[in-house]
Amino acid sequence: STGENSNSLKRGDCATKGAIDNPEFGTSIAVRNIDNNISTSFVKADNGSLPDAVIDIWKTGVQDLGLTWSSSLSFSGRYFYTF
Repeated sequence: STGENSNSLKRGDCATKGAIDNPEFGTSIAVRNIDNNISTSFVKADNGSLPDAVIDIWKTGVQDLGLTWSSSLSFSGRYFYTF
């Protein structure tokens, strides 16, 4: 519930796996759900540490990608950002 800068995480926030890809805090990250081709932007607000996730979207934010949140949700997707 707390991000990398002691910020409170909220819908629209995401984390990237810092060991693989670590954009700056506050970076806008475009995410696309490959299964339904829905895309939206999130804000990098944390460094993720889930073992099987490259991008971790804060809870109900996945609804913006046409998904329903659960603690075991996984989906095929892509993301990008500019720097």
